[in-house]
Amino acid sequence: MLSNFHILTVSHKETSLEKLPGYALHAQNEVSLRLALTDLKVILGIDELFYLNTCNRILYFFVAQQRVDDAFVKQFFKESVDHTVILHKEDLECLSYFLHVASSLHSMVVGEREILKQIKVAYDQQSQWDLPSDNIRLVIEHTIRGAKRVYQETSISERPISVVSLAVRKLSEFALTKDTKFVLVGAGATIRLVLKHLAKKGFSHFTIYNRSIEKAQHLAQSVNESAGSLTDLANHSTPFDCLIACTSANKPIVSYELAKHIANDEIAQKIWIDLGMPGDIERKVLDASSNRSIDLQTLQEVARENLEVRLGETQKAETILELALTSLSEALYRRKIERAFQLIPTEIKSVKQKAYAEVFHKELEAMDEDTQALIFRMMDYMEKKCIGIPMKAAKEAIL
Repeated sequence: MLSNFHILTVSHKETSLEKLPGYALHAQNEVSLRLALTDLKVILGIDELFYLNTCNRILYFFVAQQRVDDAFVKQFFKESVDHTVILHKEDLECLSYFLHVASSLHSMVVGEREILKQIKVAYDQQSQWDLPSDNIRLVIEHTIRGAKRVYQETSISERPISVVSLAVRKLSEFALTKDTKFVLVGAGATIRLVLKHLAKKGFSHFTIYNRSIEKAQHLAQSVNESAGSLTDLANHSTPFDCLIACTSANKPIVSYELAKHIANDEIAQKIWIDLGMPGDIERKVLDASSNRSIDLQTLQEVARENLEVRLGETQKAETILELALTSLSEALYRRKIERAFQLIPTEIKSVKQKAYAEVFHKELEAMDEDTQALIFRMMDYMEKKCIGIPMKAAKEAIL
């Protein structure tokens, strides 16, 4: 029977993202994080500890002998947070929950693989700090294996649902080369992500325009390219192949007249991608470029369709995770038996030594050397057999 496994967690499902950091450990660097986790482990008498902090989840997975009740939870977290939203999972339910987390079934976006990488990185770091041990190691190994099966044997992560990913994938349908030149309008999170995706694919020619030229220049420095303000955009004179826009403006930044001017009257030959809400490129430009334009509304519709496909794969994922949970439970049970039987040799040796030194000490002293040697050989033989019999029985029972 599994026991002593616990998870205390709060995610986007239980509270707002603004309140979530209140349940995390506040550490400025790795050293302070290590000290905070070590203190938590020692003060609360926890045997093993694993900590996961993501943008939408705070999770403490631990092994502890004591009862995890309301008093324990209040000691675990600060008094200032709302304890009613903290989920407590234990034993088999705890292991199942962790498998679901690693497989992204509890993520804000079902099917995103990032959570598995975050678990790996956190575990590798914390295992070096001697926070998790044998039990959590087994859980992590089987959890990663189970989550990988979910990603490999279902379509839960195959169809992208990020509009940026969809836009970049759509770009691949055009005959682009590494010399393709991009104009990026905006310097917010979306454009930064677009730039990251494009640079990763080997593109390197970018001109970035933004209302704040400082932000544009800062972003351009990351790829050693040029930048300017939105005023400078009107004077853009170098050839380009694709313009991607996403700003916080409440009306189109790229008007038909502006597009016609910077494209040298070749609007239809350029690729126009509008990721703004409301749109940053005038509708007339997108219509004029026919099949060479992409807008946010179209991408969102595809994203919704892909999300439905992902959600439809969750039942397959549940079946895989049920098998993974069974495998994990069996592995933990086997390990528990192995640890218990590891004590047998030491205990038997202790009994033998006590027999020599205390129980039969006088009788042995009265014997001649040959008889003593025979007794010692017999005891050694019995020791080996007494160790071997239960070990063999344990292996057979496990199999």
